[in-house]
Amino acid sequence: GQCYLTESCDCSLFQATGHRCQTVPNLGFEREMTCRTWGQYNFETFDGLYFHFPGRCTYTLLRDCEETTQGSIVVHNDPNCGSAPYACQRSVSLFLPWDGEIQLHAASVTFKGQSLQLPHHIHELHLEQISQYVLVTQQQGFTLAWEGRSGSVYIKLSPEFVGRTCGLCGNFNADIQDDLKTSYEAFLFGLFWLQKVEEVCAALLDPPFQSCHDFVSPLSYMASCSNDLCIDCNYFYFILLETQGFDYTTVKQCPLGLQYRECISCCPETCNLERTCIDSKLACLDGCYCPEGLIYEEGSCVAPADCPCEYHGMFYPSGQTLQEECNNCTCVGGVWNCTDHTCPGECSVTGDMYFQSFDGRIFTFPATCQYVLAKSRNSGKFAVTIQNAPCGANLDGACIQSVNLVIDEDPRTEITLSHVGEVFMADIFHIQELSSMFLQVRTAFGLHLQYSWTEFRLYLQADETWKDDTVGLCGTFNGNTQDDFLSPSGMIESTPHLFGNAWKVSSACSLSLSSPPLDPCDTHQQAVTYASEMCDVLNQDLFAACHEYLSPTPFHLQCRADTCRCGTPCLCSALAHYARHCRRFSFIIDFRAHVSDCAVTCPATMQYGTCVSACQRRCSSLSVPQHCGGDCEEGCVCPQGSFYNHRTHTSDYEPGDVILTSAGVQLCPPGQLHLNCSDGENSQSAGRGVACERTCESYLLNITCSAHEPCVSGCACPPGLLKHGDECFEPDACPCLWKGKEYFPGDRVSSPCYQCVCQHGMFQCVFRPCPSMCTTYGDRHYRTFDGLLFDYVGACKVYLVKSSADVMLSVLVENVDCFDSGIICRKSLLINIRGSFISFDDDSGKPVSQMFIWPAGYFTIIHFPEEDVTVLWDRKTTVHVQVGPRWQGKLSGLCGNFDLKTINEMRTPDNIDLPTPQEFGNSWTAMEVSGALSPLREPFAKRQCGVLLSEVFQTCHPVVDVTWFYMNCLADTCACSRGGDCECFCTSVAAYAGRCCHEGVPIDWRSPSLCLLGKGPLRLWTFWDQTSLLAASRSSGFVFLQRVNTSASAAPGILSEFMMTPGLKTKAVNSYFFLSTDASRVSFEAVDRPNYFLHASASGQVRLAKWEGSDAFWDGATFVLHRNTWISGYDSLESHAKPGFFLHATPPRLHLLKFRHSYGFRKASLFRLTGQNTPPGPRCQWRYDSCISPCFRTCSDPSADSCVTIPQVEGCLPVCPPNTVLDEITRRCVHVEDSPPRPEQPLVILAPPPLNRPTPSTPRSPSLQFDECTKYICVNNQLILFNKSQSCPFTAEPPNCGLLGFAVLVNGDKCCPKWDCPCRCSMFPDLNVITFDGDSFAIFKAASYIVAQLPNETLSVLIQECPADSDRPVSTVTNPPSGSRYLTNDLTLPNGSVLGVSQDPVLFIDSWQVPNTTSYVSYSRRREHNCSTSDCSHCLAMLEDNAFTPCHAFVPPSTFCEVWVRDSEYVNNHCVALAAYVAICHKFSVCIEWRRPDYCPFVCPGSLSYQACLPACTSQSCPNHDFDSDPDHCSGLTEGCVCPEGTLLHRPYSALCISLEKCACTDSGGIPRSHGEVWKASQDGCCMYRCDNDTIVPVEYDCSSAPAPVCHRTGEMIISMSDDTSCCPHKVCVCNQTLCDRFPPECKYGEKLVSYFRPESCCPDYVCECDPERCESELPACRDDQTPVATRADGSCCLAHICMCSSCVERPPSCRDGEVLSVDSNSTDRCCPSYQCVCEPYRCPQLTCPVGMSVVSVSSPDLCCPNQTCGTIPTRCLREGVCVFGERGLLRPGQTLVEHGDDGLCYSRHCSQVLDPASGFYLLRISTVNCSAHCHPNQIYVPPKDQSTCCGECKNISCIYQHENGTVGLYKPGRSWVSNCKKFDCSDTSFGPTLISYSYSCPPFNETECMKVKDGKSCQKVTVRMTIRKNDCRSNRPVNIVSCDGKCPSASIYNYNINTYARFCKCCRETGLQRRSVQLYCSSNATWVSYSIQEPTDCSCQWS
Repeated sequence: GQCYLTESCDCSLFQATGHRCQTVPNLGFEREMTCRTWGQYNFETFDGLYFHFPGRCTYTLLRDCEETTQGSIVVHNDPNCGSAPYACQRSVSLFLPWDGEIQLHAASVTFKGQSLQLPHHIHELHLEQISQYVLVTQQQGFTLAWEGRSGSVYIKLSPEFVGRTCGLCGNFNADIQDDLKTSYEAFLFGLFWLQKVEEVCAALLDPPFQSCHDFVSPLSYMASCSNDLCIDCNYFYFILLETQGFDYTTVKQCPLGLQYRECISCCPETCNLERTCIDSKLACLDGCYCPEGLIYEEGSCVAPADCPCEYHGMFYPSGQTLQEECNNCTCVGGVWNCTDHTCPGECSVTGDMYFQSFDGRIFTFPATCQYVLAKSRNSGKFAVTIQNAPCGANLDGACIQSVNLVIDEDPRTEITLSHVGEVFMADIFHIQELSSMFLQVRTAFGLHLQYSWTEFRLYLQADETWKDDTVGLCGTFNGNTQDDFLSPSGMIESTPHLFGNAWKVSSACSLSLSSPPLDPCDTHQQAVTYASEMCDVLNQDLFAACHEYLSPTPFHLQCRADTCRCGTPCLCSALAHYARHCRRFSFIIDFRAHVSDCAVTCPATMQYGTCVSACQRRCSSLSVPQHCGGDCEEGCVCPQGSFYNHRTHTSDYEPGDVILTSAGVQLCPPGQLHLNCSDGENSQSAGRGVACERTCESYLLNITCSAHEPCVSGCACPPGLLKHGDECFEPDACPCLWKGKEYFPGDRVSSPCYQCVCQHGMFQCVFRPCPSMCTTYGDRHYRTFDGLLFDYVGACKVYLVKSSADVMLSVLVENVDCFDSGIICRKSLLINIRGSFISFDDDSGKPVSQMFIWPAGYFTIIHFPEEDVTVLWDRKTTVHVQVGPRWQGKLSGLCGNFDLKTINEMRTPDNIDLPTPQEFGNSWTAMEVSGALSPLREPFAKRQCGVLLSEVFQTCHPVVDVTWFYMNCLADTCACSRGGDCECFCTSVAAYAGRCCHEGVPIDWRSPSLCLLGKGPLRLWTFWDQTSLLAASRSSGFVFLQRVNTSASAAPGILSEFMMTPGLKTKAVNSYFFLSTDASRVSFEAVDRPNYFLHASASGQVRLAKWEGSDAFWDGATFVLHRNTWISGYDSLESHAKPGFFLHATPPRLHLLKFRHSYGFRKASLFRLTGQNTPPGPRCQWRYDSCISPCFRTCSDPSADSCVTIPQVEGCLPVCPPNTVLDEITRRCVHVEDSPPRPEQPLVILAPPPLNRPTPSTPRSPSLQFDECTKYICVNNQLILFNKSQSCPFTAEPPNCGLLGFAVLVNGDKCCPKWDCPCRCSMFPDLNVITFDGDSFAIFKAASYIVAQLPNETLSVLIQECPADSDRPVSTVTNPPSGSRYLTNDLTLPNGSVLGVSQDPVLFIDSWQVPNTTSYVSYSRRREHNCSTSDCSHCLAMLEDNAFTPCHAFVPPSTFCEVWVRDSEYVNNHCVALAAYVAICHKFSVCIEWRRPDYCPFVCPGSLSYQACLPACTSQSCPNHDFDSDPDHCSGLTEGCVCPEGTLLHRPYSALCISLEKCACTDSGGIPRSHGEVWKASQDGCCMYRCDNDTIVPVEYDCSSAPAPVCHRTGEMIISMSDDTSCCPHKVCVCNQTLCDRFPPECKYGEKLVSYFRPESCCPDYVCECDPERCESELPACRDDQTPVATRADGSCCLAHICMCSSCVERPPSCRDGEVLSVDSNSTDRCCPSYQCVCEPYRCPQLTCPVGMSVVSVSSPDLCCPNQTCGTIPTRCLREGVCVFGERGLLRPGQTLVEHGDDGLCYSRHCSQVLDPASGFYLLRISTVNCSAHCHPNQIYVPPKDQSTCCGECKNISCIYQHENGTVGLYKPGRSWVSNCKKFDCSDTSFGPTLISYSYSCPPFNETECMKVKDGKSCQKVTVRMTIRKNDCRSNRPVNIVSCDGKCPSASIYNYNINTYARFCKCCRETGLQRRSVQLYCSSNATWVSYSIQEPTDCSCQWS
C-alpha cells in the first residue's frame, strides 16, 4: 500500500488487487449481505469487494434486475467535490414503483418534493430517525441507513434477492470475482501517493483496533484510509464500527441527555410495541443516543416506567387515570393497569328479535313463542320471560307482546309489561315510567328492566352479584360469549335456532322450523331502497363521533333487515338502539331531529328529550317523595316545574292481550288424557289445560306458570309423568337434547375438552384442559382462541399470536395483494418460536429460512410438539393456529388472550380493551395501511353462497352456526369484482366446511361445478370376481365387466377410471334398505371423458351417458353409496331414482336389480373402490378427502405420536400399506427398518401434484315456469317471456322413414324436438336386407358377412344353405340414431368408396364378406323388375286379406310388392313373403295375427307356444327376470315363441321353460336346480352338490359307517387314504411321533443323543453316549516345575488337563536352637519353595542360675543363641523393654506374631511402643480376622504359604452365575449356556474355573430358509448310533450314522377333471449323498478293513 512515483504499486499491505490497488476483498463476518458506501468514493459490494471509485455523477447503487418495476436506489455524488470527500454534499434517492421519489438529504427527507416529518409510513416503507441516521425499512425487503453528514449509506437485503441485483452494490451472489464485471469499471487511482501512508493507515492493525479484527476485516478500511489520505492530507481515516459493541475512545459531542454509543440497535426499544428485527435489518448503528436503559421518546430520553399510554389516539402521561366503564385504568410504563371489577351486564331484545346477551353475543332467530329471557342459574330467585307474536306487514316477523318477571317462583310476585304500555304487577316492585316511551322496573336484588313498548325494545340489566349465575336467552354473564348458548340440558347449543327453541316455555306453541338465514330484503324487494338509504345514516356524520368507540356494522345490518321487514317503526327502533349504546360513551345523538320519519310528537304540555326521566315530575311525587336514580331514556316528559297527572294501572290482563292457540285434538295417544277447557266438571281441566302442562322441557326450565295464562285444551300426561313429543316419560327417563339430536339416559358424548353423560334430561359433564384454535381466512375474518368472531381489514403485517410466557412465540400474517389488483390472494406468514424464524412469503408452502415443514392436503402444517403449537396454512388466505392448554392466559394479539373469556378479547398491547375490531386490529400492526372494498354484487354473491344454506351442508347446520360464514361469504364474493371471484367464494365455503370438519362433521361439498372435480381416480372392482372391474366403451357407452390384471392399465377405448363426485341430485330420499347416516349420494364421472357419467335408465340398464340438464338424468346418475355394506372394505351402490335397486354384477354385464335377501345377491352387489394403479410394491398413494387427519406414520415419526393433536384438514394425503411408513424424501412407503437416517429436525414431506380447483361454472339465471314450453327468464333484472317452441331450429313434424318404421326423438326435448329415422337394419327370411338408411339388396351366397362395424365392435351374420321353402324369423340390427340419412353413401365399401346407383350390389355384398367362409353360391338376384314390367297381382292378392288391412296405411301393398317382385322367381314362398311384410309392419307397432295351424304355421320347440305379437326385446329368463326391459331396446313388435304361464326361459336363447324356483342354480351340465336340491355330479356318484339359494356348494359323501382299524403300536394314529373302489377313503394306522410320551433326555457335556427303534413301537428310545468329538480340550502351558496331567471329572465323558507339581528334590534344612524354619517370599508361588532358618533370639533356651548368681552370655557369630553360664556379678534388676506373651515368650516392640486356626481365623499379636505402667512392659495388641468369610460360594479358602502372612487366598473350584430370576447357580468347568443373546463358558484357567461371556452373534436372517413346523418334527437330518456288521467284520464300537427323519405332507383331494381322488404324498428323503469310510475289525483274520458307506448331505420333503 505504498505510494510510488512509478506506475507500479505494492498491494501486499491490503491484500488488494488491481494495478492501482483499487479493489480489496473483505472476507469478514460483518458483511452479512450489506452494501456500503462512504466518503463519496468508497464502496463495498454485498459480496464484500471494496473498491475506490472517484466518480462525481449520479450512480445506481441498487436495483432488481429481474423485476424492473420494483424501483431502485440511486446515490448523487457531489459534482464539485474536491479534496475533502467527507465534507462534500451527497444525497440518496429511492425511486418507488408507484412513481414516487424519496430523497434523503444531509438534513432533511422529502417525498415528491414535500418535506417529511419522521417517523413516517409510505406504503410498505417505514422511515424513522435513529441518532444521526435516517432508517428506511421495507419488511422482508431491505433496510437502508443514511448518515447525511458524512454521506454514508448502508443497505442490507433480504435473502430472497440473492443473485437478482445489479448496480454499484454488485450482484449479491456470494462471488466477489464477478462484481466488477457487472457493476463498474474501476477508475485508476491518482498519479502519486503521499508519503507515510503506510505509517498512518497501519494504525488500524494495532490496538485498540486489533480486538475487532476477528469480526471486521481492516483491509478494506486501510485501503479507504490510503485513498482518503491521497486526496485529503488533513483527513486521517474513517472506519465503520458496527459490531460487537467495540468501544474506541474518540471525543464525540452529543446533546444534553444523550451519549455517544458505538452500537445502537436498528430495532431500538420504544414505548410502543416492540418491532421484529429480521432478515434485512442492519445489526446496529453508531451515534448519539439515550444511555443504556432509557428509551428515546418524542426528542428526549425517558425511563420505561415513564412511557405514556395511548387511548383512542390520545396519549396520557404515566400515572394518568381514566374511567373504563366501572373500572379505573392507570398508565404505568406505557401500559394501562386496570382494576378488575365486574361491571353490570346488559341484555337487550330489539327489533325483529335481535338478542344481545349479557356478554355481548348478538344473534337472531324467528322467535314467535314464549321464551325464558333470563333466570337465576343456582336458585329460583327470578325468571324473566317474553311473549312474542307475529308482526309486520306480512306477519313474517316477530315482536314482543309482553314481558313477565316472577320472583322466588311465586305467582303472587309477578309483574307483566304488555305491548300497549299497561302494567300488571305485585306490590314488591319499584315501577317507574321514565318517559312516554319507557317503563322501568327495579328490584332490590340487582335486576333492572327497561321496556319501550312503542319500539319493541327491551333492556335487562343485572349487577355484578349475578355474574356467572344466569341462564336463558341472555346467556351466562361470565364474560365468555362461547357458552352463552347454554341450554337447559347443560350443553352449549351450536345455532341460535336450536338455542332459542331450547328455552321455549309454552308447549302449545309449535316449534319454528329451522330455515336458512335469508335476508329479509330479498323477500321485501319494495323496501330495499328505503331501508338502504335510511339505515346508511348510521355510517354517516350524524353518528361519526361514536364510530371510534362502537362499530356501527352490526347495527346497520340489523337496521336494514328490520326495516325491510316492518318498515319505519323498526327503522327508528334500530337507530334508537345504536344511539342508546353511544350514550354509554357520553355521546348524546339526537337523531330524531335529523331523521324526519322518526320524529316524536309529544302532547301539547310535554316536551321530548334524548335522556330524560319523569321521576319527581308526577303529581304523586308531591305527597310521597320518590327516590330517583340516574337513569334516563328518550321520550316525552313534563317540562321542568310542571307535573304529570297520571293513573296507576291495577287491573288484570285485558281479554285478548295474550292469545295462545291450540288445535284441541280430541283423540289422544294411549296413556294420555284430554283436557277440555270448556268442560267445567273435569277436575283436571280446572286449571289452564295444557298451557302449563309438565313436559321434559318445562321440567328443566323450572318456570312458574303465570297466573294470567289462558286455558288451552289438549292432551296431557297423567300426574307424575312428563310429556316429550307424543310420549309420557318418568322424570328420570327424559332424554337430553343437543344439536338437534336426542340422547337418552346413559348416552355419552365426548371430545378432547369434555366427557358428558345424559342423566335426568341433563348432561353431567367432566371438563378437562384442551387445545384451542384460532382461525383467519379471507382478507378480514378472524375467530379467536376463545371463539370471538370479528372482521378486521388491513393490508399490513399484524400479530395473530404473541406470547407473554417464558417461551418466545409469535405468529405474524400479512395480506398479499396479488398483481396490484386489490384482491387478496394469500397471506404471508412469519412464525417466531424460541428466537427461530420461519417465513412463508409465497404460495409454495416452503419457508425461506432453513426449516422443514409438513404439507398435508391443502394445508402446510408447522408443528412444534414440545411447545404444543400447530400452525396450518392453506397457502392462500386461511391460517389456523392451534395451541395447547399450557398457553392459557399467556397469549395476546388478534387471536386473543386464550383465557376462556371473550369480554376482554380485544385487548391492545397497552392492556386496554377497544370497542371496535378495526381499532383493535390496528393496535397489533407494524404500519398503518388503509384499504377499500369493491362495490357489492349481491345477486351473484347470494346465488353462489346459497350453497352454504343448501342441503349440501344440512348435516352440519345443527352443529356449526352457518350465519357468520354465510355473511362472510357474501362480503368476500362481493369484494372480488376484479378477478378471483371463485377463489374468494371457494375459500369462504371451505372455511365453513373446515369448521364442520373440526367439529366432527365431514362434508363432501366439492363437485365438478363447485371448486373441485371430486375424489379419484377410482376403479370399481367386483367382490364376485376380484379380477373384474367396471368398464365402459368410450364410443358406445356400453358398461360391462372386464377381467384384467390388477396392475394393468385399461385397453384403448375402454374407460375404467372414474371420479366420485357429490351426487348430481342431492335431495335426499329414503333408502330402501339402509337407514344409516353413513350413506352419501355420489355420481361417477369418467376420468378420460369428462361430462360423461354412469347413468341407470328406468329399466335398470347402466350406460355411460353425457350430462343432461334434466332432473331425470340427475336422478339416474346419482347413487347412494353405502360404505362397508356387508363386508368391510366393500361398498354397495343403490339407485337414487329407484330406491331398493342396487348395482348388480352378473358377468359380463351390470344392471340394477331389486334387493333380495340372499348371499348371492350380496356378493354380486359389492364393489371395492380403489385409487389409481401403482406398480407392485409398497408405494404411497395420495388420496383426496374432505375431512381427514393429517397424522400419518413417517420415517422421522414411525409411531405418529407427535402429530396426534393436529386437527383434521381437507386435501390430498398419503396412504401407506400396513407395516410401512412414509419416507418423506423419496415419497415412497418403506419398511421402518429401511428408513434412511434423519437429522434431528423434522423433515419436509413433499406434497403430491396439486389438485386443480376448477372455476365453478356460472349458474343459470332463475326462471319462473309459465307452461311446458313457455317460461319467464330473468335478463338484466327484467322478466322476459320466452317460447322455446317458436325458437326451435328443427322441423316439428317427424319425417317419413318408409320401411324403417316410425321416426324417433333423438334429443328428448318435447318443446324443440329433433326427429330422425331409426337406425335399424333388417334381414328378412328371403335374405333381403334393408340397410340403416332404407336401401335394399339381396344375398345369394352362403357365407359369413359383416353386418355392422363400429370402432370397438363388429357384428357379423352367418348365412347357411337351406331349403327354399324354409321359414325363419326376421333378424334386425338396431343402433342409436345418428343424424340425417343419405342414401347416396349407404353402400360404402370397406375402402371408403361408394357404390354407384347403377352398379350391381354384388360388389358391395362381396366386399363385406368374411374371407374364406363361402360354402354355397347361388345365382345373382339383381333383377330390374317392378310391378309395371311384372305381375304383382299374386302379391297384392295376398295382402288384401283383412288380417293385413291395419298395416296398409303404414306399409302400402304396392310399395312392398315392388320389392317382392324382384325376388319372386327366386323365393317363391308366400309364407316367407308375408312374414317379411308382417316384420315391416311390426316396426310401426301394428299387430297382425295371420298365421294358422294350416296356413304358414310357426313351429315352436318343446313346451313353448306361438304368439303373433311380442315386444321386440329379450324374453324373460332367469338372468333378467328381476328388472324391466329397456324401452329403447323394445321398440316395435315381433312374433315368436313364449313359455307357458308361470314359467320362464332358463337362458335368454334357450328353449327350456322352467319354473322360477329352478332359476336358483345351474349345474355343470346346464341343468337348472332349485333351492335345496341335491344331485350327483360324477359317474361313480361320489361327487355331490346342493343348491343353496343361488350358490352351488359341495356335499360330502356320508362315510360315517366305514370301519376303523385298531392300532396296537405305541405312537400310532389312524389316517384316511383314498381308494378308487369306494367313495369313502380307507383308514390305516401310521406312526405319529408327536403322540410319544418320552422326550429326549438332556445330554451332558461330551455326550450325544442316540435313538433306537423297536418293532413294537413307533416311539424311539433315547440314550446319551460319549462322543469324543464333542469334547474340546487344550493342553495348558505348565511351568518348569509342573507336569500336565489328564483327569476326568465325575460322570464326564471328556478328559481335562491340569498342571500338577512334581515331587521336590531338596529337603528343608535342620534349624538349631533359636532358629525357625521360614520360606523365601520370592518362591512362595513355586511348587518347591526355598526354605531357610531364621534366627529369632526369643526362641533361645534360658539358663536358670542359683540365687546370688546371674546368667553370663557369650555370643557367637555362627550361632543364634549365646553360650550362657552362671556367674556372680553384682547387678540391679531392670524390666526389659519387651511385650510379655504369657508363657509363650516375649516380643520386642514392632514384632508381630501370626497364628492360623483350622476354622480360617487369623490371630495377630503386635508388640506396641506403648508402655504399660502397671506391669512395666510394653502393651501387646491382639486382632482377629476371619479370612474364609471373603470367599464366594464357588471358592474355597487356601491358607497362605508364608506363615507370616495373615490371610491366604480364595480359589475358584466352579463358576458362579446369577440368573434373571435372581437365583444363583454353580457350574463345573466345561459347561456352556446361552442367556439374553450372550454365551457363557465355564473354563478352567490358571486361576481356577472362570466364567467367560461374549455376545452371541446370530447369522443374517433369511426368511426363505425358514421351515414351518406345524405339530411335530419336520423333515431333517438325525444321527443314529449303530454297530456296522459286514460278514464277520464289525465296527469296534457304535458308529454315528446320519439319516433322514421327520414329517412330510400328504393328502387325497377330489379332482373333477378325472372324476376321482388325486393322491399325493411326499417323503422325507435325502437331497444329496456323500461317501464316508468306517474301519471294521474282521475276526477271521484279525485285520482291520476300510468300509465305505453313504450319508445324506441334506434332507427335505420330496415326491415319492
